[in-house]
Amino acid sequence: MVERGLYFIPLVSTWLIWIGFNLYCRYVKLSPFQQCLAVFLLIFASNLTLYAGMYWEHTLAVLFCLIGMIILLIPRESVTVKEAIWAGFFVGLSAWIRSEFLAMVATLTFLVGVMIILRLVSNKMFENNLDLPKLLNLDKLSYLGDKGWIFMS
Repeated sequence: MVERGLYFIPLVSTWLIWIGFNLYCRYVKLSPFQQCLAVFLLIFASNLTLYAGMYWEHTLAVLFCLIGMIILLIPRESVTVKEAIWAGFFVGLSAWIRSEFLAMVATLTFLVGVMIILRLVSNKMFENNLDLPKLLNLDKLSYLGDKGWIFMS
């Protein structure tokens, strides 16, 4: 009887991943064709759908990681403390469910760390208003330098 419930978890997780990914594509203002192509490739060209039928915990971990990444990587002016805590919680929870997601935790931690260092270096060393993230084409992620240390902890 308990085993039947394990089919429900990956099914709902997979649907929520598809819906969340589509909503994120809309939020970053992709064209309808690009949205359709992106979701089509997610469903049919990645192993996500196949793994949903094989491993019950895989899609749950992907869902948690996707939620954390969407919270963290939505383009905006700054990230709040609450958003950084929730993003870190969901990404960390994904690594707790599947250990392979420690690679994503390391990648996001590196990204946030780089943005914090770039923000500090820009503010301390260059008094003439040289914006180092903009110079390196990372200006759309510069908001991660504000409260990104909360995500890292």
